[in-house]
Parts: sequence; structure tokens; C-alpha cells
Amino acid sequence: MFEREKTKTSAASHVQQFIEVVGDIDIKEVQKVHAYRFCDSLDKDGQASKTINSKMSSIRAMMTWCEQQAIISDSPFHNLSLKTYGKRSVSYRPIPDSVTTQIALDPTLGRSERLLLACLYFTGCRIDEWATATYDMIKMKDGIPYLDLLDSKVKNEGSRRLVPLHPTLHSMIKDAKGSLKDGTGRIFDYATDVDGKATNAASKALMSAIRKHTSDQKHSAHSYRHGFKDMLRNLGVSKEVNDFITGHSSGDVAGKYGSGVSLQVRYEAVSKISSDAFAP
Repeated sequence: MFEREKTKTSAASHVQQFIEVVGDIDIKEVQKVHAYRFCDSLDKDGQASKTINSKMSSIRAMMTWCEQQAIISDSPFHNLSLKTYGKRSVSYRPIPDSVTTQIALDPTLGRSERLLLACLYFTGCRIDEWATATYDMIKMKDGIPYLDLLDSKVKNEGSRRLVPLHPTLHSMIKDAKGSLKDGTGRIFDYATDVDGKATNAASKALMSAIRKHTSDQKHSAHSYRHGFKDMLRNLGVSKEVNDFITGHSSGDVAGKYGSGVSLQVRYEAVSKISSDAFAP
């Protein structure tokens, strides 16, 4: 039912929590009202809307599986209305370049964190796309350096893409290849979870550095994804090109450089970004 080990573990936990709230009743006695009772309990605990929806997704999946196996005739959890439950998600705010410069030039900042900061700033990638990247994913085509995410563990098919590297970032990665480690394997050594994801460890390390220079709770490592899209938009880059770079499009699933927005066009867009925030 679930592919990722972490998802399986979480789903089992969510189902157990559901049972604790509604009672250990026969599966055939479960009704739609039990879903609302569960969500109401989570809401009163102060949980976020996104968290409540995630937990209900696990419960829905369980009920759908029971329906498919003819354990129940019909899942009662279709067409649930959950909009009123939970706290709204925080809208992250782009981190100003002046703050990014403070972070980047902080003498206590580790070399890995400085490079990761630049990776997020110049590409708008999700943090795990870089945190688990390997040196052999840094490639060159017709003089254009890029990160190849076609075969990576990414969020969705649209995220399987080629991400052009800003000249400053490419230079930093080449320098790191000789100074951080032996230039093979993973670029970063952040710990991975059971699914091979390094999001938590990388985010924790970078957030420690970010919090030294900004207490704004809407500033986070994810802010750089928002900030990158804003930078391209303000530079006059079209939404289509912007989406192809950040993985909000159909992606490069065919693995052909001429498919969708060309790598050349993407590179020209990324190269417009000023590198002043990382200037010494």
C-alpha cells in the first residue's frame, strides 16, 4: 500500500492513533462521523491542517484497502470536508540577500552548510534534492553545468529534471570537490533516514545557522525556494521557464535536452541572478 518505509511507519502510527480516539470497534462499524471525531481531537490538540490531512490520508488509504479486499462494502471516508480543521500552514518569506550574506560570511558556518546555502539560493531546489546528491550527478552538456535529477528520489515526476548551475555555484561545487572529501559519492554527508532521505539532518544543520541571523519564524531553509522563484520572476523570466527549473512542470521525464524548455534557456535564466549575496 505504501512504498516508503517511513510512510509505512507513519501510517501505522496514524491508524493506532485513530483507534485510540474512536475506540477499537469493528472495521464494518466505522462511519464518516468517526473521521470527524478524529479530526476534531487533533484540532483540539493544536495540530496543523497539513498534519491532520496527512493523518487522515493514512486512514483513508486503510479504509480503501479494506474496500478493495472486500472486508467492507464501501469506504465511508470519501468526500470528507476537512477545511475547518487545524492551524493554517505558515507561508514562508524569502530571506533578504543582506541576511543571506551575513549567514554565508559567518566564520562559524561550516563549509558544508555554506555550500548547501548556495545550492538552495542559486537553484531553488528542495533541500533533499541537494542533501542526497552525488558528484556524478553534476554534469556538463554543451558547456552548461547542471544537476541531473532524472533518476533521483524526488517528490513527483515533474521533479525529475535538469537543473542548470549558476557559474558561481558551479565554481563552489568544484572547489568543494577537492576540499570537502575525495570528490566521489555524496556531495554532503548529512545522515539519511530509512528511506534514504537527508531532509531532516540537512535542514537542522542549516536552520541552526539561519537562526543566528534572523528570528523571523517565516524564514527557513525552504524560504530559498520561494526566494529563488521571486528572483527569476523579478528578472523577467517566464513562469514556464521558472517552473521547469524548480520542478513545478511536467519535468524532463524523457531525459531529452530539447524536451520542454531547453537547458540553454534555463541556464541563461539562472545566470541572470546576481552573486553579490555570496561576495566576500
